[in-house]
Amino acid sequence: MSADRERPTVDMRGAQGIAYGDHSQVTGNTFAMGQQAPTATIEQLCSAVAAFRTELLDTAAPENRPELGRRLGQLEDELADVEPAGPVVLSRWKQVRRLAGPLAASASVAQITDMVITLFGGG
Repeated sequence: MSADRERPTVDMRGAQGIAYGDHSQVTGNTFAMGQQAPTATIEQLCSAVAAFRTELLDTAAPENRPELGRRLGQLEDELADVEPAGPVVLSRWKQVRRLAGPLAASASVAQITDMVITLFGGG
């Protein structure tokens, strides 16, 4: 590349792979330079779920509220364990999202989903 030509800048936020010359390397945890991997703690996840509980139950379809409350309780119980089981947390959160109705597309659900994925993988 000549000295008078600059390399193009490419925004790779959210990218799953980064190209190197004529080859590319794809991994599940590849981040562009300057970006940090998202972080979350179990405590932050518990707080987010607790803060969202009332809104979620108030907005859910009346016929879904009993099951949704039970599923949220199961999720909270699992998160309270000394070592929460990732597959169980993922399954419980998917069940909550399924029952969330219109809130399933909310920013709160997206934030909690990101935390769950950061902490336990999956999606």
